[in-house]
Amino acid sequence: MPILCRALLRPSEWTLVVLGLTLAACAPVEPPVQHEVPPRPSASLSSARHEVLFAPGRSELAEAERSVLRRFLATQPPGSGRTVRITGEAGGPRDGATGRAAEELALRRARAVAREVTASLSGPIRVSIETRTDSGGRAALLTLETATADVPGCPQPTAFLASSVGADWRLGCSTASNLAAMAAFPADLVTPAAMGTADGTREAEAVVRHRTDRVKALSQDRLQP
Repeated sequence: MPILCRALLRPSEWTLVVLGLTLAACAPVEPPVQHEVPPRPSASLSSARHEVLFAPGRSELAEAERSVLRRFLATQPPGSGRTVRITGEAGGPRDGATGRAAEELALRRARAVAREVTASLSGPIRVSIETRTDSGGRAALLTLETATADVPGCPQPTAFLASSVGADWRLGCSTASNLAAMAAFPADLVTPAAMGTADGTREAEAVVRHRTDRVKALSQDRLQP
């Protein structure tokens, strides 16, 4: 075959072939595909504080304080998920029966405010309660954080992206938008909620029930459409 090629091609033609192959090998490669990173879902946080006063030794909300608290809650920006921290105060020593009584009073004050908050606000709410007996106060301090999801928009990709990786790009952007819109607590998009310690005993008992065929059967009423 090489002899036949040498017979068919003159030296000058061989030079052109070699030159063409060389130029083809040195031709610039196509630029790499530029992938656009989809936007990440996020949330905007706003925080407000309010103080609810109680009569000395009392844990019931006075009507005047209840009205002020309701007005405060009504002026808060709308949001699909709120986090409320309530600190009940009560003065008293830290030890002995008097200290325990002050602790219980502070807890009742915080719970009274928590009931009013959950009754006045709509949507999912996370409420955490703590007590403080070293301040000598007679109030419940309320901190309300409202998170609003920032749903990223998905602009139309360029013609280059649409012809190469447009489908993947749009899928990632749509996923981010859906996640932001579906989050019950948008604050988790900024800082994920802390996870508690797993209950190993409860999980182990569930495995034992499954292995020993002691799983509760589903109610037929729940299976009806």
